[in-house]
Order: sequence, then structure tokens, then C-alpha cells
Amino acid sequence: MLNLYGYTGAFTVAAAKGGARSTTTVDLSGVYLAWCEENLRENGLDGPSHHLVRAEAEGFLRASSPRWDVAVLDPPSFSTVGADGPLDVARDHRRLVERALGALRAGGVLWFSTNHQRFEPALDGLAAREVREVTAE
Repeated sequence: MLNLYGYTGAFTVAAAKGGARSTTTVDLSGVYLAWCEENLRENGLDGPSHHLVRAEAEGFLRASSPRWDVAVLDPPSFSTVGADGPLDVARDHRRLVERALGALRAGGVLWFSTNHQRFEPALDGLAAREVREVTAE
């Protein structure tokens, strides 16, 4: 399981508790990664199968090959730090989703999440077998 913009690792811990054999959590903040490491440890999940990577998510994706079965992409609404300049999720989400899809093995699943208040997804025509909007669910 790949957790991009991992923050404190809530998705990572949930995946590991749910049976993920390994996780990779990517965040630019050393503080957030330390918090993720603590959350894994507090849940009895620390160990070599859980990788914490201090990196900017887009740069990490650019250098990655397809190797994950599941990815969670939960970018901030806005950030001044980004591989392609400042990130605005309303404007840049499609590029992020396309890059994250490229990190998945065939048949992999990507969960995209945002807390942007007036978010309008632009996901038509993605190179994905299925795209479902589940906000209302």
C-alpha cells in the first residue's frame, strides 16, 4: 500500500491493521513521518515492512515504477511546495491522479481524497478500468 501525502499515517495504520503486507508512506515533513512512525509503533505495527519516505510526492511518483496494489492519494488543498511548482488540488488533481495510477500494478486500486470545499473532479478519460465518485456514499 502506498500512502501519498501521508501526514500522520492514518491510512497507513488502517491498511496495516487490515492486513497489508507492506506499506510505503511518503510525506515531505519529517515531523509528520515521525508521527506516522509513532502511530505504527503504538499499534504494534512497526518493523521493516513499513517504509517511511521523506520526499515530495510528485517527485517520488516520477521516479517510481508500478509496484503497489493499492495507493491512497490525499494531497493538501494547496501547497507552495511541489515538483511542478505550487500545488492547487482543484487545478492539479488530474495530473496527480495520473501519476499515482502509474505507480500501481495492473489491477491496482487508487483512492483519491481531498478536503477542498468546492472541489469539482476532472477525471473523465483517465487510463483506468473504472472511475467511481463515492463522495455521497
